[in-house]
Amino acid sequence: MPFRLEFLQTARQAPRATSLDLRSMSKVLRGTQDRSGAFAGSAALGGAFSHTAWAFDSLKALHEELPVGGVEPFLMAGLQDNTPLPVKEFAALTRCWLHFPKRLEEGVRDVLLKRYADYSNGDGFFDLPGESKAPTMRALFWGLAAGDALSVPPPAAEVLARALDVASAETLVDQARGVFFRRTLNASTKAEDVGELLESMRDPHGGFRNLPDAVTADIIATAYALFLRAAFRLPMPREQRACHIDFLEAMHVQGVGFSRDYTSKEPDPEAFFHALMALGHLA
Repeated sequence: MPFRLEFLQTARQAPRATSLDLRSMSKVLRGTQDRSGAFAGSAALGGAFSHTAWAFDSLKALHEELPVGGVEPFLMAGLQDNTPLPVKEFAALTRCWLHFPKRLEEGVRDVLLKRYADYSNGDGFFDLPGESKAPTMRALFWGLAAGDALSVPPPAAEVLARALDVASAETLVDQARGVFFRRTLNASTKAEDVGELLESMRDPHGGFRNLPDAVTADIIATAYALFLRAAFRLPMPREQRACHIDFLEAMHVQGVGFSRDYTSKEPDPEAFFHALMALGHLA
């Protein structure tokens, strides 16, 4: 995925920022794999392919062995099922197949490429195949992630710039993605503007909100905010760093993982990976 290797490299630093036993938690995460080979998670945060892809990334970041053998039948069933998937789920399916390079070369990539084409009209990506709605930053991000996993060359600079101009981005996560993409186009973004955005979303008790009126900080928004802060080399007072670590550790659920925010107590692979990523930036 775009930035995937950067995200993984940062997540690997997580143990340096916390006293939580992340290795033990990763073993519990492995235990959430069901009979089909998929990993479990909260329905509010995604589907089976997303949870499996995030579980793989979390285990990889912690240098744990990946249970690829048990996952292949689940992925093959997803490949053969023609039910339209949201683009985030399709991107997760393609990311999972990266762990089976031989299978990709034996025909899996060709099948995925045919489905991939249905998510774009050439000017942007859509949440569902063949949609006619205005493109969103979220769909653009996951569409490019799927293309990256399938070794599809990125769009020409002018096409990507056009897509960025029309894609809606209301959340902190999507605004951060927009900033990252514009940086790849060498579009000027002022560090002061990024600092103002982050400050407007920073929760005084630690973490970052995904929306200005959100009730609580959010682990995924926090990971993206800290990534954005690092990319623009924005300073962080020591007391803020301590508050962010406190927030992330408060999202720890009884040794089994991380929940997304204070309103949820359900551990989830997506929250797990983004907690690692956020902690890595604070290491």
